[in-house]
Amino acid sequence: MIKYQDSQKTIQLVWSLHPLLDLMTLPMEKDPDNDYFVAFPYQKEVHSDGGINNGGIDLTKELHRLDEIHEIKEIPWLRRLLIEVNANGGLFMTFGCDFGPRESGYAGYIDFSFRPERRPADRAIIRNLDHIFYQWLSHLYLDDLSEDNPVEFARNSLQWNYSPLAQKDEAIYDKVTLWFGGSVGGCEWLVNHIRHFLVVDYPLLPLSK
Repeated sequence: MIKYQDSQKTIQLVWSLHPLLDLMTLPMEKDPDNDYFVAFPYQKEVHSDGGINNGGIDLTKELHRLDEIHEIKEIPWLRRLLIEVNANGGLFMTFGCDFGPRESGYAGYIDFSFRPERRPADRAIIRNLDHIFYQWLSHLYLDDLSEDNPVEFARNSLQWNYSPLAQKDEAIYDKVTLWFGGSVGGCEWLVNHIRHFLVVDYPLLPLSK
């Protein structure tokens, strides 16, 4: 069950209970395998197995090219995330995504970071987005005592890593690769919460100002 109606109160509670959010505690791990796509926009590639990487599209500037991203054509909830995260006035931007069947269920990923003009100087902030997200989610579902606890579900279904990012005329920064997996419904639930967190509630935190 999605409880977005409580999210405004939740983000205030997260901040009041965790004014520093302990930014140097258990930061996410550096991605050992994702140093290849460093310079954005990436070049289009056709792989030996016939797969196509469309290359990097800066959707904050060219949202009209959204239909070129074949990975989201039949995934409306992933498409919605790309639209809302990259909309005018946002804090974050995306660099790539994918979703599809795997050996055991479904899985996908989203690459994203702060927009160049909105980047916090301290990279510890982006490297602790996972910590802040779980704090937010835990207070959003503070009264949920079900066996399938939403926070534990998210922790078991998400993997957060960071890797280098270079954009034209900008200093090297970090991007986050967020992997998600499970059933189609479970992945939709995860992505919808991630979207709401990045677009609506995280920008309310003083750290994002």
